[in-house]
Amino acid sequence: MAGRNRQLKAASGRPGAWVSKSPAKSQAAWKQDTLEGLEKGSRVWYKAGANSWVLGTLQKTPQPGQQGGQWTVALDSEAGEGTGQVITCRVDLLVPANPVILDGVADLTGLTYLNEPSILHGLNLRYSEDLIYTHAGPVLIAINPFKQVPLYTADIVEKYVNRGTPRDGSEAPEPHVFLTADSAYKAMARNNASQSLVITGESGSGKTETTKIAMQYLAGLAGGTGVEDAVLATNPLLEAFGNAKTLRNNNSSRFGKLIEIYFDRGHHICGALIQTYLLEKSRVVHQLPGERNYHIFYQLVKSLSRQEADELHVPSNALKRFRYLNRSGCTTIAGTDDVADFCLVKHAMDAVNIDKKSQRQVWLLLSAILWLGNVEFDSAGDDSVTVRRDEALANAAELLNLDEDELATALSQRVLTAGGETVVRHLRLDAAEDSRDALAKAVYAALFRWLVTRVNAFLAVGKKVSGVSLSILDIYGFECFMENSFEQLCINYANERLQQQFNRHLFKVEQETYEAEGIDWAHVDFEDNQICVDLLEARPPKGTGILSLLDEECLFPRSTDSTFGEKLRKQLRTHECFGYDPRIPSLDFTVRHYAGDVLYSCDRFLDKNRDTLSPDLVILLERGGNALVQQLAEDLAHEQSNRSASATVGARFREQLRDLIARLDRTELHFVRCIKPNNEQAQEDYDAALVLHQLRCCGITEVARIARAGYPTRYAHQQFAQRYSSLLGNKVPRKGEPVLETCKQLLSKFGVKPEQYQIGRTKIFFRAGVLGQLEDSATRINKAVLSIQSIRRMLPVRRRFLRQRRAAVSLQAGERGRSARKDFKVLKQRHRAAIKVQAAVRGYQQRMAYMHTLAAVLTIQIALRRWQLNRRVSVRATERRGRETRAAAAAAAEAEKAATERAAVEEKQRQERANFAAIKDDFGVDQDDVYEVVAAWNEHSEDVESYVALQEESGLDTEGLREAVQQWRQHKDDYLQYEALRRDTGMDGEGMRKVLTSWQTHGAKLEAVRAEFQTDPQHIRDVLRVWQLQGDKINAFLESEGVQENGGTGRLPAAHGSHTANGDAEAGVRTPQKTAWRSNTIAEEPEDGDEEASGSGARPQALSASACQQLALWEEYADEVEEQMRVLLADNALLQAALADVRSSLAHERPGSTSGAGRRESEPWELSASRPPTGEARVQNGVAPPPAASGSPAGREFIEKHVKPMSEDLEKKRALFMDDASFISEVREGRALAPGMDPEAELKTLRLRFDNFRRDFKARLETTAENLKRVDKEERKARKGSLRVSGSGDSRTVSESGEMPLSQSLPFPHEHEGGSKPALSNMLSRLSFRRPH
Repeated sequence: MAGRNRQLKAASGRPGAWVSKSPAKSQAAWKQDTLEGLEKGSRVWYKAGANSWVLGTLQKTPQPGQQGGQWTVALDSEAGEGTGQVITCRVDLLVPANPVILDGVADLTGLTYLNEPSILHGLNLRYSEDLIYTHAGPVLIAINPFKQVPLYTADIVEKYVNRGTPRDGSEAPEPHVFLTADSAYKAMARNNASQSLVITGESGSGKTETTKIAMQYLAGLAGGTGVEDAVLATNPLLEAFGNAKTLRNNNSSRFGKLIEIYFDRGHHICGALIQTYLLEKSRVVHQLPGERNYHIFYQLVKSLSRQEADELHVPSNALKRFRYLNRSGCTTIAGTDDVADFCLVKHAMDAVNIDKKSQRQVWLLLSAILWLGNVEFDSAGDDSVTVRRDEALANAAELLNLDEDELATALSQRVLTAGGETVVRHLRLDAAEDSRDALAKAVYAALFRWLVTRVNAFLAVGKKVSGVSLSILDIYGFECFMENSFEQLCINYANERLQQQFNRHLFKVEQETYEAEGIDWAHVDFEDNQICVDLLEARPPKGTGILSLLDEECLFPRSTDSTFGEKLRKQLRTHECFGYDPRIPSLDFTVRHYAGDVLYSCDRFLDKNRDTLSPDLVILLERGGNALVQQLAEDLAHEQSNRSASATVGARFREQLRDLIARLDRTELHFVRCIKPNNEQAQEDYDAALVLHQLRCCGITEVARIARAGYPTRYAHQQFAQRYSSLLGNKVPRKGEPVLETCKQLLSKFGVKPEQYQIGRTKIFFRAGVLGQLEDSATRINKAVLSIQSIRRMLPVRRRFLRQRRAAVSLQAGERGRSARKDFKVLKQRHRAAIKVQAAVRGYQQRMAYMHTLAAVLTIQIALRRWQLNRRVSVRATERRGRETRAAAAAAAEAEKAATERAAVEEKQRQERANFAAIKDDFGVDQDDVYEVVAAWNEHSEDVESYVALQEESGLDTEGLREAVQQWRQHKDDYLQYEALRRDTGMDGEGMRKVLTSWQTHGAKLEAVRAEFQTDPQHIRDVLRVWQLQGDKINAFLESEGVQENGGTGRLPAAHGSHTANGDAEAGVRTPQKTAWRSNTIAEEPEDGDEEASGSGARPQALSASACQQLALWEEYADEVEEQMRVLLADNALLQAALADVRSSLAHERPGSTSGAGRRESEPWELSASRPPTGEARVQNGVAPPPAASGSPAGREFIEKHVKPMSEDLEKKRALFMDDASFISEVREGRALAPGMDPEAELKTLRLRFDNFRRDFKARLETTAENLKRVDKEERKARKGSLRVSGSGDSRTVSESGEMPLSQSLPFPHEHEGGSKPALSNMLSRLSFRRPH
């Protein structure tokens, strides 16, 4: 096997630039890459530069047999093929191009000419069409598109899950990571063997995303247990704590991980295990410009609420305050939402059973790490420092739950124990800063391991169920930065080992297998990196490597990075993969990796390799802290106690890589090579030189050649014979017989060409696709055999089946006929019923449509009529408001008039006071005497005037008047009965005289009526009251019926207020004339000759007819009686207004003095005993006084409280009833429109409302009248005793004397005649109710 054959060139322009190489051809050149057989017009690739190729067309070829001839090529241009520059070149600058039909082929092994420009061209065409996956034999090439591509939908997943094979005629599926994962899963299920999916590539090539896509496909393919969700949930959690932004990748994995997914016996996911490798702890405290710390720090400080930030002591400007976050000058990533990612992280923690309390402790720990970075030191002299006491130290100590002083001491001092003695050494500034950063790095690394442990504890149940697994390796890619340190050396060392594993699996193992089996095959040269691996990991006695020299140097206490660099140059200067420049400082050296040269700096190599942490800090963490900090401290203490002096970071990482390679060797490998199309992470930017460099480093060209030229399918002799010997019939080999001849017979029988296979010592090797042909042949033969056997077994069964089928068909035909006839009958019935139902439904629909239309019309009409009604109502409301406005104006005028009258009264009172003072001055009397005289005059002025007027009218002197008084006293009882009867009937004196006259005429008849109907006196009074109102008509009726008795006048007394014969109409009330008399209710009179009946006045039939007539008149004129009640209320108001003036004169009371009491007997002015008594005396004597309560305060209050609201209510109701009656009348006569309104019904309703109101108001009137009488009576009682009348040397009230006023003692016609009658009538008219005309 050829060794390493590569030519390294110097780096271009800038340090760390990629180095592109062109390996020389091997002596056994591939014929496919030569120009043999090409003629003029053939398509070729012209090498225009070290890494560029241009497509062209051959114009001229050298003569046959001519060596070193020139070839003429016309290059392509935008105008078309062969339209560009025409050049002449050597043959080594040309390679053949594939036909156009092979452009963009899915598998590079299908290319006719397999060379670098053809591979680059095919990948570029597929990349431009978003076909980022391409096969190179068994290797999947994945080019990072740096954008979302539509290749991961549910339909595409279903397509690969249910994919077929070319053997069953299905189309070969497109290359995809789904296909690779599906192949690995089905190989695991088929062979019950563990599989591994190795995903490699440079940093930024898309390894992490490819890993997540593969895991999602496996979860959908083999899910169902619920564990797959937790496995997928680990991705955002591990990415947040283990990934960061670098110069080449926005989501670079800063650790390696191997995810082992376990399956149960049903091939469902039942658990997982995650192995991590070499977390880059130094990134916590240091980042290059343009890079970021781990994602979790930025997600945390950006997602906290104000309350959470206060609990964690995270300031609002955390990205600027924390030194661990602001050193690089980069805090954001374009297209990345840290807040949304933090939500995914918390969801992932919930999915793997990390409770809220533990999550909060994690956030506290991350905040403490950030505050540790802000801890600063002050110089204390003698190169020692002390910790600055500020908020950084206080917050860090509080978040770690440590004592602030102890933390400051542990960071600035180191306790050493030697020979039983303890020595405290104060640290210098650089050592103190290293101690602070070491604590932050150790705590974060321990936290990361704790998270991985918690995840594995939740997922590790599946390993107990089944031993098979499918591993996915996602490890950091090859890195080359402006500044490369110990971490980059370890990462590139891991990539060298993986590349070696890839080479060994695809090249060395294949070739060794062919050689061991004795297979004749042409070797393929490839770049072997074993020399570089030895440079990194070789250990004595086999050799000396960089890591072994580093571990050796770490053992010396006084060693430094400079001594390490010098040792490297001294011992490795002759190694072909090691280099250095003598012109640069000794801390730099170069390693020639498989992917290019990388310049490393020895700065801090020793500290990073030792990875030591002060025991004082570990002890401090163990003593204090919360539960999580104590757990991490125990982990750190356990790690330090188990670490030997030689257990450095490099040594542990070397052991981890060996274990990883051993794990991969125990599984079947499936490779995915991720390619980065450009360094700018730009979309649709294809850098051919960069892609070609990565293809060369991965050995993609050699892999494709091996896959096409080798024998990928192989079978052991015994397995092949057992599988296909059944196709030979009786020539099946027996047990123990050699099977090689059977294998040859099988190959001969199926016509496999010799160049399509080779027989080795233990196996048979087939070219790609040959085994598929054998399987197809075997499948066809097996199908033919099965067909013959099935037909033979089918014949007797079919014959029996045909006989049974014919019998069944006959039975079924008869049954179907009977059933069809029955169904047809039912169908006809249903048809007729359906017709009826349809007719009914259509009729119903039409009626409903009509009703809807009618309802709509009515709605419109009602709306229109309602609008018209509202308009009329609004007009009437406007008119009513106008009337109310006018009434308000009238009320205001009345108020103004009342104010004027009050002013006049006050002026009169003032004048009276002036007169009073003048009288006092003129007569020279005391003030009390004047008061008594004025009070007596004010009290009895009207009586005196009436007394004088009575004397003048009657012509009587004082003695005559005294005699009249004596007569009054003799007839006092008769007068009281007379007054009681007059008061009950509500008549004045004139009316009573008429009633008495009528009684004298018809008394006997009325007594007979009362005896007949057992009528009590109260009923008679009611009849008399009606008689008073309708006397004229009743008399006229009685005269028309001939109701006379023995030459009597035959007339009843005229009603009060009716027109008498002499034409007196004083105080009369006009009664409405009624034309409908119920004459048929009056019984016929007895004959005139009945003397006894006539003499006794007991003509019952005539009197009964008269009584019925009176009752009919009472019912006919009930409304008029109620009208008289309202007139009575108006009379009361008029009388109250008349008495107000009299009352006002009594309002002036003299001052309360008793000084003039002794002078009253000698008063020269005294009233006669026969003078008229006061109003109070009239009440005591039984004469109904006028309602004088209105003049008192209580009366005025009663009127304001009861009478005035009733009057206002009556006016409002009257207006409402009049408006409603007027509107109903207009509608009834057609002068107004009111749709939907029945005038007759509305009129009846209005009548009912009016009747109800009338009854209620009548009851209120009666109640008010009773209350008015009660108030007046209480007022008179209150005034009783205050008004005294002086006479005959004694002082007593008029009520005690028992005398009646003379004016009211002469109402009888037989007592006084002549000139005194007008005066008495005038006096009576002033004291009785007067009804207006």
